[in-house]
Amino acid sequence: MRIAVTGFDAFGGLPANSSEVAVLELARGGSSWAPGVLNTLVLPTVYRLADQSLRALLHSDAPDLLLMTGMADSSQVVRIETCARNLDACPEPDNAGEVRLGDQVRRGGPEFYPATIDVRALYRGLRVRAIPALISDDAGGFVCNHAFYVACHEIERAGLPTQCGFLHLPSIAADGWTASALAHALRVCISVLCPAEGSSPPRPLRECPRAGGCPGAIGGRRLRCRRIDWTRLGFRRLVMGWAWSERRDPPGRRASKGTKAW
Repeated sequence: MRIAVTGFDAFGGLPANSSEVAVLELARGGSSWAPGVLNTLVLPTVYRLADQSLRALLHSDAPDLLLMTGMADSSQVVRIETCARNLDACPEPDNAGEVRLGDQVRRGGPEFYPATIDVRALYRGLRVRAIPALISDDAGGFVCNHAFYVACHEIERAGLPTQCGFLHLPSIAADGWTASALAHALRVCISVLCPAEGSSPPRPLRECPRAGGCPGAIGGRRLRCRRIDWTRLGFRRLVMGWAWSERRDPPGRRASKGTKAW
């Protein structure tokens, strides 16, 4: 099995791009853990050059899995993108100074290309290992979305067997993320999408019933979620402002004058 993981170089005056940091850290850690041959590539944050580099990668040695990554500076979790959009629309210039405002990535191409990896399985695999993640349906309008669309279009046009997906990674400074934590998240993604022979899939994730769920902890530390049933603990009356003493008194009897009320 051939696996390719890509990131982007720094852009917009930022000192680093977390996707580049993660990909380089992944490469430094070796590939003995990988279920196949691992190839890493840092793409230039330039529309035209990223386009050329991706097409060269896909046709030189078509990978079975292409896992692309970029940086979402405002995010604190791993964002799993569900689709690429046929639209370049970002007021920020790429590293060559080019600005695209409403151009199609491929003229006449479909409006969207869906990710061909198992997005839900990847989400469960990350969350069950306490790596915070969410599923996103908007990869943006900059070079990240452009490259994702180009890859999907080229895979379909050439009839390649490559599965393709895109992750937006948080910045290094976000919520304690480090290079090793990002590389660990990528290793988990690959192990979920390309399980080794004889390995068992991660257990199904039991979602937290609270709105928004419970974010996992970084670095393998699991954040235990305990949803407290206040009714069973007998605090409903406390919350509603009733006299605590009413629990002890016979029905119909009001608390005496000296009884303390909560």
